[in-house]
Amino acid sequence: FLNSKEKTDYIPVLIELRSLNIVNDEISIRKSVYEALSNNGFSLEDEYYEYSLKEGGYIFLFDGYDEVKKDVSGKIAKSIQDFSDKYHKNHFIVSSRPSQEFIGWNDFDELLTLPLTKEQAIELISKIKYDEIVKNKFLEELDSVLFDKHKSFAQNPLLLTIMLLTYESNAKIPETLNDFYERAFHVLWNCQEMCSRRIPKI
Repeated sequence: FLNSKEKTDYIPVLIELRSLNIVNDEISIRKSVYEALSNNGFSLEDEYYEYSLKEGGYIFLFDGYDEVKKDVSGKIAKSIQDFSDKYHKNHFIVSSRPSQEFIGWNDFDELLTLPLTKEQAIELISKIKYDEIVKNKFLEELDSVLFDKHKSFAQNPLLLTIMLLTYESNAKIPETLNDFYERAFHVLWNCQEMCSRRIPKI
């Protein structure tokens, strides 16, 4: 989203597809896009909105197709494909976990995200708001040992973040994937317990 703003002349529009799970009437991507634009202070009269769609002024980012409920996924898929067919001068990106449902999306190319490099992993952890002492120790070990030793964890942004939590509680990272997941589960469970004690129930 930010890159498209900084490096292109297109208007980026982010649609979280899970928000369509609660739509009771007919699903309209055109309407959802218009609402997203309006909610962000970019209101157009319908005739100008239609013109901008036909001229191809947008990059549409449809996020989280895998979070769509099964009973509406077919409708949403058809709506996205119809929308992209009609307004084909625009650019369309749909993010999702891998799924067999995309086999029939002939006008779309399937791309896979690249794993994090060591530099990207270090940059990601550096940006996290966290205890500076713990974070700096973890960064030192990530740079010297942990990244190369635990690439399957460290190249994944989510697992890398959990690595940091696990490192704080245990001062080391388990050797095997099973042990890592077990330790991560305990760490996340304890975090949940602490948070529930800190937040008063209403």
